[in-house]
Amino acid sequence: MQPVLYSVQSYLAYYLNTKYYNDFHFVWCAPTFDYRKDLNYKDILPPTSNPREIFDSFTQDLYRAVSDLHVSNYLPQIESNYVGLKNGADVKLSNGEIDQATYDTVMSIINIAKNNIQTYDFYFKPLIYVIPYEINKSIITKVPPNKTALPTSEEYIIEKLPTANFGIMNLEGRIIHGYK
Repeated sequence: MQPVLYSVQSYLAYYLNTKYYNDFHFVWCAPTFDYRKDLNYKDILPPTSNPREIFDSFTQDLYRAVSDLHVSNYLPQIESNYVGLKNGADVKLSNGEIDQATYDTVMSIINIAKNNIQTYDFYFKPLIYVIPYEINKSIITKVPPNKTALPTSEEYIIEKLPTANFGIMNLEGRIIHGYK
């Protein structure tokens, strides 16, 4: 196992998790930031599971959103994130983790973010989570092959990652927030 796992989340996901979900984050993560450039990583991560490609997809969607009115309805990473945020709120409401008033607030924020293209670069800005394995090993679950993007890819889920247990990294590899 690598000493850290990586995940890419939107700023909106980070905000909702810290403000409305008791500082717990649901993350899908990988043992390398970009398997294409990691000579020590031997498996293949498909684009939908490779954190660097997810980061790049967010960035491309943000560029398209402000530069090409013809594709503003085709922003796959933003759309995927929007659906995931809505599904997450639904699950938290049905599990009793949030009440109806909180759910309504969260859904309102998600919908306003999705329907206001001028603020996409704020709400859907990608953040790179750096998750130390050792302090989180008891809450990390290996995804079974029938649920991964490719049966041979190495993917993990953390259902309740505390904000204090990870850092946010910039593309230069420097931790800019959180765990050091």
